[in-house]
Amino acid sequence: MTTITMNSRKINDDSFSTRTVADIIDHLYTETVAENEVITDCLLDGETYEVGHPHKIFDYKSSEFKKIEFVTKTNLELGIEALESCPAYIDNMCEKIQHLISAYQTQGTGTNELFGDIVDTLDLYIQLMSQIFQILKSNRGDNFKKGDEIQKLEIHLLSVLKAMLPAKEKEDIIMLTDLLEYELIDNLTQWKIKIVPELRREFNSATSKRRPEASNA
Repeated sequence: MTTITMNSRKINDDSFSTRTVADIIDHLYTETVAENEVITDCLLDGETYEVGHPHKIFDYKSSEFKKIEFVTKTNLELGIEALESCPAYIDNMCEKIQHLISAYQTQGTGTNELFGDIVDTLDLYIQLMSQIFQILKSNRGDNFKKGDEIQKLEIHLLSVLKAMLPAKEKEDIIMLTDLLEYELIDNLTQWKIKIVPELRREFNSATSKRRPEASNA
């Protein structure tokens, strides 16, 4: 008989024996998982699979496994994890930018690919920060508002990106390297040294606010 747990708590549902793992995930979201939670991982006989990504094994019936374990995290926990990944993410972007600058200065090859990779990475970073802001807003409500520094850096980052694209199209390498070296790297550095610590304090406040609720549950 298959043992099914969520966050180490056993789930008793006889109908699960005839359902696929994917069906069980859908059922848990409908009936069990809280609104502010996400199923992040599914362990099938000890092997971890990230939920939210397609895995053919999720189409197997649960009866084919001895043990199925589901792990959930709150959006607050996911937001904290995302924020803590930001400094390394920013460092990685800055390294890529320096590599591209060097390639331009030495007339190296592969600059088009490097430029495209940086634009894509920046787009993902903007999406990541947007999700972090949304999570803070949902947990802090009116107690969280973007400060002037955040808004200023957001506007500046978007303006740098907007200026980079026509410079690239015109092959204005001097303008492009100036934007990369003196504008973009500085902007990202400010996010790392000023905004990430500020947002970390916001998450700490949101976490401390929820602790009394958890203890009363």
